[in-house]
Amino acid sequence: VRLTADDVYMTGNPLFHGNAQFLTTYPTLIAGASMYLYEKFSPTRFSQRAAESGATVTNFVGVMMDWVAKQPSAETDKQSKLRCIFSAPTPWDLVPEIRKRFGVKAFTEVFGQTEICQPIIAPYGVDRPPGAAGLAVPDWFEIQLANPETDQPVPLGQIGELQVRTREPWTLNSGYFGMPEATAAARRNLWFHTGDLGYFDTDGYLWFLGRSGAFTKVASQMVDLTEVESILTALPGVQRARLT
Repeated sequence: VRLTADDVYMTGNPLFHGNAQFLTTYPTLIAGASMYLYEKFSPTRFSQRAAESGATVTNFVGVMMDWVAKQPSAETDKQSKLRCIFSAPTPWDLVPEIRKRFGVKAFTEVFGQTEICQPIIAPYGVDRPPGAAGLAVPDWFEIQLANPETDQPVPLGQIGELQVRTREPWTLNSGYFGMPEATAAARRNLWFHTGDLGYFDTDGYLWFLGRSGAFTKVASQMVDLTEVESILTALPGVQRARLT
């Protein structure tokens, strides 16, 4: 988010969660910036809080941006100094509206897990394809997409499981507490297996498709079960579809 000592980072996310901890509080301390911490996120008070705090950066996770976008426009929208919103995930259909209402210049995003930190980052100020998660961070991580059954890397453009290992000590977790079997399974063949499926395009962007449990293989092709479910529920007479 290009944080400097001149910035004000606004958050109402809980401090026991990684988002408010190492995506807001720690960067604020490192940069010498200011942090506006309020008790609890409220979409109805977001515009007012942004204006009163002079916030330049804030974080959205989950459906927070959706909730804010559904609020009626207010005079405080025009008082916003927000230049950047970290949003994970980024609901691309709402970006133009949020950008116009609050004057936001950049939307950034990361892709990762608690176990592996953030090996995929959307660079600040770079226009990425709508829906793309971001680019790999080669300075800190080795990343490959591999067949989840064989652990063999898949060709560019094909769907594979995101597998990660670190170039720096202590960047990944050291194991699941009291669960040696789960630790060994997650770290087999010297790669951490995320269970996330996606593909890299020719520009290096990762496109996340879902968790491995939500896919099945048909004629050697990975098929998204949620997509099949959506097609089935669109049929006349079908109220609900659940594939397992």
